[in-house]
Amino acid sequence: MDDALANALIDRDWAPFLEQVRRLGLGEPARQGTRIDIPARPPGTEESYLAVLLCDGYDAQAPVLDFADPAAPPALGAAHWPRIEGAPMNSVAWDGRQLPIICTPGTRGYHLHPSHLAEQHPRERWRLPVVAALLSRFLRMGPYRGRGV
Repeated sequence: MDDALANALIDRDWAPFLEQVRRLGLGEPARQGTRIDIPARPPGTEESYLAVLLCDGYDAQAPVLDFADPAAPPALGAAHWPRIEGAPMNSVAWDGRQLPIICTPGTRGYHLHPSHLAEQHPRERWRLPVVAALLSRFLRMGPYRGRGV
């Protein structure tokens, strides 16, 4: 996978992504290379979350959706995810750890899950504005029940 191509495609999708994030009421995203951090807050809480899209390989595969510790953004993983009652959650082994996933197409974790390996989805399914909408829907799927999945 080509980082230069991935970055060019992120550049292509950045303006519509920003428009979508703002329309959905998510926080202002920050980008560092192929990593995008999005401040987020589930309805009904004042707790801050930091959604992270890891877009390495964006030219050929969906972004990884994860959450980071807002106070220490390099720390990713299940402990930093919001627990949303009723959200269709699972996990996959990825990058030497268990990555929580939302069971819906559009993020790399979903496409890596063994039950979905044979599925084919168009690349438009994981473009950044679509993933922003997926993140927003996830945060609103049910009552917020705390930090950590």
